[in-house]
Amino acid sequence: MNKTMFLRLASSNLRRNRSMLLPYYMSCLIVIALLCVVNALVEAPGLKNISGGNFTIDVMKLGQRLFALMAVLFLYYTNIFIMRRRQKELGLYHILGLEKRHIYKVMKYENLISSTAVIFIGLLLGMALNPIMFFVLSKIIGQATIFSVAVPPIALLKTGLLFAVLFFILHRYNIRQVRRANPLELLHASSFGQKEPKANTILVILGAGILAVGYFLALTATNPNENFTRIIAAILCVAAATYLLFIAVSIAVLKFLKSQDNIYYRSKNFNLISGMLYRMKQNGVGLANICILCTATLFVMTTTVSLYLGIENVIQNSFNHEVYISENGTNHDALQNFLAETSERYSVSLENETLYSGSKTKEDLDQNGTEEFVFLMPLKDYNRLTARNVELKENEVLVFSGDEKTGDTVNLYGNLINVKEQLGDFPIKNNFGHIYGNRWWYLVTSNDSELTQDYDTIEGFAEFYLEFDLEGAEVDKKAFEYALYEWDEQHGQRGVEAKAIERDNSLVRFGGLLFLGILISVVLFAQTALCVFYKQVSEGYDDKKRFEILGKVGMSQKEIRQTIRKQTLIVFFSPLAVAVLHMLVALSMIANLLKIAFLDSPVVIAISGLSCIVIFLLVYGVVFVLTEGAYKKIVYPNKK
Repeated sequence: MNKTMFLRLASSNLRRNRSMLLPYYMSCLIVIALLCVVNALVEAPGLKNISGGNFTIDVMKLGQRLFALMAVLFLYYTNIFIMRRRQKELGLYHILGLEKRHIYKVMKYENLISSTAVIFIGLLLGMALNPIMFFVLSKIIGQATIFSVAVPPIALLKTGLLFAVLFFILHRYNIRQVRRANPLELLHASSFGQKEPKANTILVILGAGILAVGYFLALTATNPNENFTRIIAAILCVAAATYLLFIAVSIAVLKFLKSQDNIYYRSKNFNLISGMLYRMKQNGVGLANICILCTATLFVMTTTVSLYLGIENVIQNSFNHEVYISENGTNHDALQNFLAETSERYSVSLENETLYSGSKTKEDLDQNGTEEFVFLMPLKDYNRLTARNVELKENEVLVFSGDEKTGDTVNLYGNLINVKEQLGDFPIKNNFGHIYGNRWWYLVTSNDSELTQDYDTIEGFAEFYLEFDLEGAEVDKKAFEYALYEWDEQHGQRGVEAKAIERDNSLVRFGGLLFLGILISVVLFAQTALCVFYKQVSEGYDDKKRFEILGKVGMSQKEIRQTIRKQTLIVFFSPLAVAVLHMLVALSMIANLLKIAFLDSPVVIAISGLSCIVIFLLVYGVVFVLTEGAYKKIVYPNKK
């Protein structure tokens, strides 16, 4: 056989299997195009020039890795299904006289034709989508300027090379599978049945127990800074329990229904229960995959949408006043002069000014082996800000630690100092938590040397702090804050933080996260839709002969259609129902996770989560209706 014959066979195979391969190739195009956009964003020079742009670039770099991982899992999963459906075809070639080396060549040309076309078209689609995606991103992050719409060659090269390598690896894997199988195995592999699975009580109890543990860990992980391991354990437990739920628990439920004669021996239930039970072990794994993909999509959507919609909540939680300045005192007079001149220039007035001094350090105050961030304030400033007249001895401090309770002493610089009073409130509520998390201790001391003894523990921390609000038009207030920020940078302080500036930076940061979340959600949903489609097709081929036999022995076409409808509804909406349950439990964990970003708004998170669930339900329903048609065409091809 010559090269032309192999090419003709490969082309003929691709055309003949187009109904099965086309959804796979379409999904590949989506992944390639979106990865191309992400790679272009990483290389976009305009993104580096805006405030917060470097964070967005780092987010997109993370997106590159996530897309690569999803591409590997996606291609591997779909390749397994496609090869399973094609085993009979490849075995038939061998029976008709083709040697295995001939089959390898046919498969090589199939892979070469399909992968080249998919990568090329995917890159073209990515180039076409790039300006649209850049425009969408610019609107999300509030930037009037659209970044360069041209896709850098390096982005095209990275994307094309990744998928070329993945397609080549899958091709070698397929060749190996064919090499290890004998012709009869290939010919009859897709026809091998499964024995009716047995209910495993141990696995049922184990699955329920692991799920309960996962939910418990998710609901009790209230401090993400301290309970990150608990959060990871919760995710792993829920994922493992999901597989056990669909494999063992579903079989146990079906076995129970089968044991109930008044339920099982009804014509509308008999075929449904027996059919699902016969193949439930294989179905369980596929349905668990769909469930986990649905949960992951909802998790990503909810988290990123919550962050974007909760920007104002983040700003309010980060600042007690509109402007926060920290400096070491060397530019204090120059700062005061600049504030007076600039406020007059922009027609704004400074209100609610709060001036105090102090220093920041890290200490193991309660000697439990964990260092906490500590803010030390002199007694004179504390008394002035609170209008109190507290007196402290040299070896005494006042302590404020929120909900944390201290003992009678604290460890400071290796010395035990007596706690005179555990404060219920503190006169300043600054944005230290915004920088380091919300675990801060505030100490009031009468000894000024304690304020400077460990001054250099945390590089760049200042001694004097000024906070104030602004009165004036919003546009003037924003201009004033940016002028102050630029002046501060020119003097090498980098100690100015302001609401308007932080709002713009947060819009860029969280907008970039939302944009990446949208892209990841699209890819995850494309994978979910493909899993649903192939599961429908697989179910269709498995059910076709069984329903033909039932029709011949007297089952009406109406009953067959009703059975088909029930089976598809139960099988393909059960993973969605479990995913929604997982997501509702995860909302608490998401709320606690987002506190790291200073988002503390259960209402925003709940609205975002429920909205994402509703949107996902609608889109999933559309996909189900479309894929159900493929199932019916296989099982009941003569339906008018």
